[in-house]
Amino acid sequence: MTATQILHEQKRIDDSSHPIRGTKLDLVGTSRMILNALKNVLALFRAIVTEAPPPRIAIRTAFALKSIREYLATSLAASQWALGRQGHAYVFRRCIEISGVFPLDLNTHMSKSAGYDTMPNSNAALSRLEGGKRMHSGARPVSPFVSIITVVFNAARELVPLMNSVFAHQNDQVEFLVIDGGSKDGTLELLRASDARIDYWMSEPDGGIYDAMNKGISAAHGEYLLHLNAGDKLLTVPLEVLRACSQKKVDVATFSVLVDSKRIFRPKTGFLLTIENTWHHQGTFYRRAIHPGYDANYRVFGDMCLNQKMFKEGRSVQLFDTVIAEHRDDGISNSRDSVGEVYKAIRSNFGWQRVLLAFLWFKYKGLRHRFGMLLHREKLNHR
Repeated sequence: MTATQILHEQKRIDDSSHPIRGTKLDLVGTSRMILNALKNVLALFRAIVTEAPPPRIAIRTAFALKSIREYLATSLAASQWALGRQGHAYVFRRCIEISGVFPLDLNTHMSKSAGYDTMPNSNAALSRLEGGKRMHSGARPVSPFVSIITVVFNAARELVPLMNSVFAHQNDQVEFLVIDGGSKDGTLELLRASDARIDYWMSEPDGGIYDAMNKGISAAHGEYLLHLNAGDKLLTVPLEVLRACSQKKVDVATFSVLVDSKRIFRPKTGFLLTIENTWHHQGTFYRRAIHPGYDANYRVFGDMCLNQKMFKEGRSVQLFDTVIAEHRDDGISNSRDSVGEVYKAIRSNFGWQRVLLAFLWFKYKGLRHRFGMLLHREKLNHR
């Protein structure tokens, strides 16, 4: 925001009714406090990462704590001033917007993952097309234990290797469902050609990735659900492990995933899940009976919102090191356009204070990554 816009915003809020007479909120001052606190905390992280002398770290710690205390004291008064409006969350959001710390306009973000380069029109008056073994042979002789659900839109080329990897592990215990968003690139023809191998497929316009995933959940029959996208590859289905989880009534069984054929994402849980997504989407099996469905308003991070919600509700979770899938990271989830959804999910589940912690955590990880890159370059230069 420009200086003129900031002054206009402050005047608009100051001119509104105040539940506490004589108290005014200085949004610009509070915004500066936020930036000052962030600057001091980042300086502390930088000192720790660079292994600065203990006295310098102690000084940085003192500055960081002082600036955070000043912000908290001011924001508490601001929250009292804003009673009857949106409270502390409103004040913090407006100050963050003015500070320009991170984008909060979530309405324009579009997802390109799973082939959704453009959002299909959910209101298009097209009839649903369906197919698969279920439509021809009726009910299975044995109810499937695992349902693998894939959503796709105009990604026929990426869908082929995924389908082949699933077919290699398909049996009476594993069913395969494909939900297409009304593709025009040959995906429908591919599904029809594989009609005898796919348990169920559907093609119709939808409201986005998570709307399509919800359709897949509704059509699934398995006790556990796994979501794989076009471009992914299934390496194994841990049926014995999942049967043991079923006996223990485990709600979420999350496994490791090979990312970009070079690094392994290992699941974690606990506090870290409250500030970032630590259950990989392509490695997590959900018990269908307790799955509430995804919030279709999200474009990219609806799975993160769901994971945090399940953690907050105290759902039983088990972590496993076994690598079950390979995922190609196309960078969409790390793009600036989608970062706002991360904060949206955290705020909806844990509040604005945890959003601030997440922002600091991401900055720290970025600094640590850059420092690691510098060390790597130094080692290469000295060879």
